[in-house]
Amino acid sequence: MRLRWIALLAPAVLAVAACGGGSGGKDDQSGPDPKRDRDLANAIAFHQYDFPAGWEQIDFAAQGSPPTMETLAQCLGPAPSTTAEFTNGYHFGPGINEVAVVEVKVLPTAEAAAKVIAPTVKPAFGPCVVDHIKGLLSTSLGADLTLADLTGSASTITNATANGVAIDMTAHLTSPRGPLTSYPAAVFLQRGRVVATVTLLSDNLSTADFSRSLSAAVANRMPAD
Repeated sequence: MRLRWIALLAPAVLAVAACGGGSGGKDDQSGPDPKRDRDLANAIAFHQYDFPAGWEQIDFAAQGSPPTMETLAQCLGPAPSTTAEFTNGYHFGPGINEVAVVEVKVLPTAEAAAKVIAPTVKPAFGPCVVDHIKGLLSTSLGADLTLADLTGSASTITNATANGVAIDMTAHLTSPRGPLTSYPAAVFLQRGRVVATVTLLSDNLSTADFSRSLSAAVANRMPAD
């Protein structure tokens, strides 16, 4: 049985032009520039070459699915003032049983970005993400699937270009055909003025490794300042 993760994970909009952050005089290139930052966020997000053969970009406009990133963002606290945001995602297979989404936020300063990511190191952050995923699963699985249990653990990413925290989860589901297991993963990254969230939902046991690979690709495109 294939799990239709697209209804759970896909945000409602593909790209958001965000407010905030002036850049001083027209010859001053040191401050944030909304157009330049939108281009930066777009460049940092997923690209086709980040994925193995068979993965395709999601058409969020056609899916009309509820936003998940906003739900997970509640674990980070109040929404920051950004100069640009960009979200995109890819899925694998006709059954949409594997979905990866990245949300990139560019903030006015590196200090502001560091404050956004700061809650991820608190003990309550991992359980918060697990609780939100549990709630989303409980309401999005459909009549033939039931969430029996969801557990998760947080770990610090120490060998990445960016600072980060990963939340690896295991969901036990019941269905008319018997028990199923899925492996959601969420990775939160920060480098310089950029914060990125990578979320991967899959019924493949290698989800954690794949989420690290995708996160590393995103982190390598994040500038240091």
